[in-house]
Amino acid sequence: MKVRNRLNLFLITVPVVLIVLSVMPEEWFNRMHTIETYEEDASAQGRFQAWNFAMNVASERPLVGGGFEVFRGRTDAHSIYFEVLGEHGYVGLLLFLWLGFATWRTGTLIISKAAVSPDLKWAGDLARMLQVSMVGYASSGAFLGLAYFDLYYHIVALMIMLRVIAERHSVESSSAAQVSLKDHVAPDYRKPHRGPRRPYSNPS
Repeated sequence: MKVRNRLNLFLITVPVVLIVLSVMPEEWFNRMHTIETYEEDASAQGRFQAWNFAMNVASERPLVGGGFEVFRGRTDAHSIYFEVLGEHGYVGLLLFLWLGFATWRTGTLIISKAAVSPDLKWAGDLARMLQVSMVGYASSGAFLGLAYFDLYYHIVALMIMLRVIAERHSVESSSAAQVSLKDHVAPDYRKPHRGPRRPYSNPS
């Protein structure tokens, strides 16, 4: 959805997915079938227990949570969202989600600026791919305890720096356009000012 030639990418992706599925080992398919019997899967039950633990901690301390490493000695959080909830409460979870939302909106702003400026085409492409990376982190993080994965915060920093570059470019382009307009402004053809008139005096 974030690339220009969506149809071409789709036509390439479909056969690639089919090829990958044809060479996947049998163990992978067996693992996928455990979704139907998650009640008997120890890994799935461990995730449910970790998420219940996070909600219990947040219910007792909704503003601040249990603090860093509250899951240590018990189990892994198995989710970036429940990890933040258990360690920092509902306020921390709200800030965590707001950071992602604000970063996404920043990318959208960059893309809109790049759409009207050919010189910022590269910035628009980079913003799109950073958003794709955010989707990957948000979706895979639902089942992994990587709330403090440094690459995600690198993406946030890159998006902020990219916005600064785009805004500076917009200001410089606007200033250059104003200078160019002044250089080509039409001359004033009004009657020139000849100074104050002399008082009339009768020679007689």
